[in-house]
Amino acid sequence: MDEAVREVMPLVLVMIRSTPQQLHSIEWAVAELNSETGKIQLHGKEAIWAPEANVEGAMTDIEAFDTGLPDEPTVEPRKQDETPPDA
Repeated sequence: MDEAVREVMPLVLVMIRSTPQQLHSIEWAVAELNSETGKIQLHGKEAIWAPEANVEGAMTDIEAFDTGLPDEPTVEPRKQDETPPDA
């Protein structure tokens, strides 16, 4: 048991960059603590998600939660096609 505790275990960090108005990116990396310096080094940093370039400009007119709750969408029932009685 003592040997297992002394071994280094990898820690995966998920980094989310956002503002109240928009999600900017999601990245992940394996974090390793340097015991000599006490600093954390990230290995294999990779983007999981980033906005598409052509969509970024279109998202500026979306109402954000930082100004309160957004207006709820109008929901109306759809008209259903008539179904034959033997269906």
